[in-house]
Amino acid sequence: SIIKSEKYQIKNVNWLKIDEHFAVFNFEFEWAGLINGDLVSGEGVGSSVIVKEEDSWMILSEHLGRKS
Repeated sequence: SIIKSEKYQIKNVNWLKIDEHFAVFNFEFEWAGLINGDLVSGEGVGSSVIVKEEDSWMILSEHLGRKS
């Protein structure tokens, strides 16, 4: 991977729809890691759709972007 020692965190999760088969939510995220030996970081917003397949939740779609 290009980013070494990466740390990724989501926060302020807002559940828009949840049932036994799927869920939709948006969130804020922060990340930090080493690229070519330099510490870099960023933040943004995201939205995800997850679906339940058997006993596991899987990401169906995710979009990440910059905070406005």
